[in-house]
Amino acid sequence: MSPNEQIRFLKELSEAMSAASPQASPHSVMEFVFPKITSFLHADIGVISVLGEDFTLQMTSQQGEENPSVVLNEARNCLCDAIANKAVATGRGEFIADLASSPGLPEQAVKLALQEGIAVLVYTPLQAGNRRIGVMIHGWQEPIAFSEQDFDFYEVVGNILGFGIYKTQLIENLKAREEELQEACRAAIDAQEIERKRLSRELHDEIGQAITAILVRLKTLQDETDLELIQDRLNGLRYITAHTLEEVRRLSSDLRPAVFDDLGLVPAIRWYIDTYCSNTGLQINFQANNIEERLPGDLETAIYRAVQEGLTNISRHAQAKTADILLQLKKDEIILVISDDGKGMQQPLSYSNGLGLIGMQERIRLLGGQFDIKSEPDQGVKITIVLPVEK
Repeated sequence: MSPNEQIRFLKELSEAMSAASPQASPHSVMEFVFPKITSFLHADIGVISVLGEDFTLQMTSQQGEENPSVVLNEARNCLCDAIANKAVATGRGEFIADLASSPGLPEQAVKLALQEGIAVLVYTPLQAGNRRIGVMIHGWQEPIAFSEQDFDFYEVVGNILGFGIYKTQLIENLKAREEELQEACRAAIDAQEIERKRLSRELHDEIGQAITAILVRLKTLQDETDLELIQDRLNGLRYITAHTLEEVRRLSSDLRPAVFDDLGLVPAIRWYIDTYCSNTGLQINFQANNIEERLPGDLETAIYRAVQEGLTNISRHAQAKTADILLQLKKDEIILVISDDGKGMQQPLSYSNGLGLIGMQERIRLLGGQFDIKSEPDQGVKITIVLPVEK
């Protein structure tokens, strides 16, 4: 490889990466570009592995023999795992001129590779700035001349490929996040409409009918002359009015209880739990630790709504007898844990099985917090929320 050939290839590679469609996946980019790199290097085999979100190597693309033997595949996999982990951990590549005498690689993998004729290897981490994306490996069956300049060229190729893969990963993640946000917005709108319908129905069925009854009874009193009958009907009106007022207070409390603004988060949660228990019969153990002062309003609201939605989810789906709620302040974090002894969730959290929980998750994320839900069949559900608290 002459310097001019290397320069031309780097230009072609950069143009190919720039021309990659914004809709392209990281895997499709590798499948498009990597064969060109392997061909230019005249390598007998080539392997590329990319780090996943959990920082384990995955999404492997291979170039070389069209129908590699089982032994060669085993040798590749074992060698590549060892080399990839080393490259990602150290951030450095290496040219191995004689695989047989190279220390630090699995003996069995080297033996298998040598049996299949792989004698020379070169590898480099794929990087985008300081971020390690994965590793690129090439091998030859015959000894080759590979100068320090050639290795520098190989590292530059790895950086270009690393930047290209990282760019497509970002675009892919951004699209996925955008779809999640769109779905969350639709879910929030649906939930809002459901709540509006519920309030409208309650206002019509309870409050509207009560006020209509009051108006009808008042009208009948206009021409009534029997004082005893008037007194009896006034007593009935007092009862209906008092009941209507209680219903208005209940609806108002469902929206935002006065105790929440007057006394703060912990008393509001205790009040809600007492009301909830009296209506459902569920036994709830509530514990609040180290919360002596008021928290920022958005945090208090988020935590209160999380408790509401958590208990609503328990009553609708869990078939639980007891629940535990722990709220505690630790340094610069407020932690809320809601757990129950119910039947658990039968499928992962999704928009199809929990608009309220999805809305809770999105609200927590918007506040820079962490939302985690764990469940096993017949083992209950445990929701953990961690929110940052500014001093």
